Amino acid sequence: QLILEAFKQLVLLILTSFRTLLNAHNDLKDLNEKSVNLLEQIQREKEELKQEKEELKQEKDELKQENEKLKQALLASSKVNANNIITNEQNKKEKFEGHGSEKQPRKNGVDSSSHQRDNQKPREPRRPKSNVQRKNEEVYELFGKRFTKEEAKKLINTIVTDPTTGKQYIVNSFKISSTKQETIVTLTDVTYYKAELKSLDGEEKKLAPIAEADFLQKSKMGMSLMCELINYRFMLKSPVYRLVQYLEDLGLNYSKQQLYSYFEICSFMLMVIFERLEEELANATLIGIDETFWSCREKRRKQLEERNKNGTVASNQDGDDGGSPSMRCYIFGIITKKVCLYYFRESRNTDFAKNKLIEHNVKRDSYVMTDGLYKNNFSLDEKTKEILFDHANCLVHVRRKFCTFYNSAQRNGVVTATIRKHNWEQDVTESKLFIDLISNLFHEFNEIEESHANDDPNELLKIRQEKLKPLIDQILDKGERIWKEIRKPNKNEESNADQNRRDCCDKFYNAIQYLINSKEKIQKFLYNPYGVLSNNFTEQKFRELDILRESMVGNDTYEGAESLAIIYAIYKTALLHKINFYDYLMKVFKELTLYKDQINYKKNERGTIVGYIDHSIPENVIESLLPWNIKL
Repeated sequence: QLILEAFKQLVLLILTSFRTLLNAHNDLKDLNEKSVNLLEQIQREKEELKQEKEELKQEKDELKQENEKLKQALLASSKVNANNIITNEQNKKEKFEGHGSEKQPRKNGVDSSSHQRDNQKPREPRRPKSNVQRKNEEVYELFGKRFTKEEAKKLINTIVTDPTTGKQYIVNSFKISSTKQETIVTLTDVTYYKAELKSLDGEEKKLAPIAEADFLQKSKMGMSLMCELINYRFMLKSPVYRLVQYLEDLGLNYSKQQLYSYFEICSFMLMVIFERLEEELANATLIGIDETFWSCREKRRKQLEERNKNGTVASNQDGDDGGSPSMRCYIFGIITKKVCLYYFRESRNTDFAKNKLIEHNVKRDSYVMTDGLYKNNFSLDEKTKEILFDHANCLVHVRRKFCTFYNSAQRNGVVTATIRKHNWEQDVTESKLFIDLISNLFHEFNEIEESHANDDPNELLKIRQEKLKPLIDQILDKGERIWKEIRKPNKNEESNADQNRRDCCDKFYNAIQYLINSKEKIQKFLYNPYGVLSNNFTEQKFRELDILRESMVGNDTYEGAESLAIIYAIYKTALLHKINFYDYLMKVFKELTLYKDQINYKKNERGTIVGYIDHSIPENVIESLLPWNIKL
């Protein structure tokens, strides 16, 4: 019994211990689970803290990037303002845009080349000057000889010989041909009497020609008066409305439209001479090409018509609706030592000048001087890629870009505050260095040309290469070293390439870039005996055209601009050969009027001359009228 009781107590003790152990295990398990949960919670909180830290870091980086962008934007804005200040300072010294530019504010009222506005009343003609004297004169002329009235009467029923054909005629009578208004010293109403000629067999009758009487038929505008107006327009740069006022002072009433029509007809006559001048390009060894802008309202009208067709209507007749169409056209000049040729074009496409040179068979060794607008392919044949002529760039244009920056960046040898603020003093110093180097090159070149003017061309080239090549190499080496420091990286280059770039003013950057892009073409003078350093001889022929542009807004039609370019070409060629333009026009118009039937004009349905087609005038007559052959 005792053993059984003891066993029972032992079993109870074991069960109690087991239960205690089981409870302890469960408690330990619960504690372990709580520990795991706590560790997971701590890990989650750690991950959240890490994520928050990364977010804060990312926000900090974004803020840093925004600050950097803002800094760069402020710096860029500051540089733009600085470059604008330099440009404004330059504009104070030089006038870049003429009145013909669309950037200029539009003038009120009627300008020199426009028709009357619809909303304006016709202008009352001015009273003539009180001191204008008029007289009447009668001219009796036969085959270039003038006679008095009594002498003309004695010629009637006599036999005369036509010097041009050698045929004999009987002078039948003198008949009134026309009444013209000529001006010599005083305004003269000249009545021309043409001799009526009859052939010896009596089958043919004709009136002997008088150049002044047949000039501008159906008009009272005399040859001398028209030559005077053309001379005023180009020699004195008088716009057409002033010529109208001048005629009103003489008591003559001509409208601007009439004068424009007369100018165009005269240009069609002068096309006979102009075409012959173009042929001289085949013999030219030195050719300069340049262009200047010229305004023409026809371009604006065409753009407005095209805009209206597309459904967009301009706010007013001038298209000033925020996107105003442009009137900007161009006049090209091709200048040689013998002729000055000018052409009106709607666009600035340089292929036009190239095609003109090809059309007139320019020599392979001709030296063609241009500015940087004319790219490397200008002298190449499009199909064969052969070189057509030596194409060179003007060194004055290179120097001008450095001068533009240097003059606007310093005052009396002291750089401006804008330059100092952006640490661009080195740009100013290097610009002055390039100016001096290029000026020295010009000085040496001129000395060589003067001292060796009569030398053999090959010897001249050797001297140029010996003395001038080191100077041009010095300029280019200096430019290439600076270009490596300031060149902006391309899109394909690494972004960090910009970090090592030297900061500089935009105008200085453009000057160096222009020099580098022209480095091959500015060395051409070393290898061509006709080579020169600058295109100044061409630009000088444009100065009067630029002044003429300042005195008038432009032309109303393309035809008017083309006629202006033709007459201007004749005018500048005449001045080139130092002959009086008025006397030259009188001589040319007299001869061409005598051969008027051999000039083929384009006419409208009313018979008015509106264009030039061709001519069949003998070559010897044309040769005698060229500026270098004419006898005044």
